[in-house]
Amino acid sequence: MRWAGNANELNAAYAADGYSRIKGLSCLITTFGVGELSALNGVAGAFAEHVGMVHLVGVPSISATEKRLLLHHTLGNGDFHAFREMSKQISKDTVYIDNINYACNEIDRIITEAYVYKRPVYIALPTNFVEMKVDANRLNTPLETATPPNDPAAEDEVVNAIKDIIKAAKKPIILVDACALRHDSTQAVHELSNITQFPVFTTPMGNC
Repeated sequence: MRWAGNANELNAAYAADGYSRIKGLSCLITTFGVGELSALNGVAGAFAEHVGMVHLVGVPSISATEKRLLLHHTLGNGDFHAFREMSKQISKDTVYIDNINYACNEIDRIITEAYVYKRPVYIALPTNFVEMKVDANRLNTPLETATPPNDPAAEDEVVNAIKDIIKAAKKPIILVDACALRHDSTQAVHELSNITQFPVFTTPMGNC
C-alpha cells in the first residue's frame, strides 16, 4: 500500500485516530496555525475516546518566534504559542522543542505518555531543527511503556467501594466500555467475568 497523503488535515486526524485504534499509537503531522487548527476536531475526538496520538506540528524557527515576526499562518499579534495553548485542552501533554540538546529526551517522554495513557500529545518542532542531527544510538533502546502502578491506598479505597456496591446490588453485571480495549485490559475483564460469573455486556464503543 502506498500512502498518498490526505485531502485535508481533519481527514488526516481521523485517519490517525483509526490507525491508533488498531495499532495502539499513531502520528499526525500538520503545519503551524491553519493546518493544526483544521485537525483539532479529530484530535479532540481522540482525546475524548482515549486514543493515543502524537500530533507533530512544524512551527516557525526559534529566531522568528523570539522576534515575534509577522508571518503567514500567525494571528498577527506576535503570539506564536497561541495554537499550542489551544491544543493543551485536548492533549495529555504538549512540548515546544527549543533546544536540540534536550529534543530526544522530550520527544521520547511525550511519545511514551501518548502510548501509556492513550491520549493525544502535541510536539511543536521549529523549522531550524529539521536538518540538525542527533545521536541515533538511543533508537536501539526501547521506550519504557509499562503502565505505572496504582497508588496502593487509592486502589484499596476504590476496590472496597466497588465491593460494597456489588454486595448491595441485586443483579450485578459487568459493563465493558472502550477503555478496556484501549488500555489492554481485555484479559483482566475475562478473568473477572470467569471468577464472578456476572453477566457481561459491552457498549458499542467497547468494540472499536
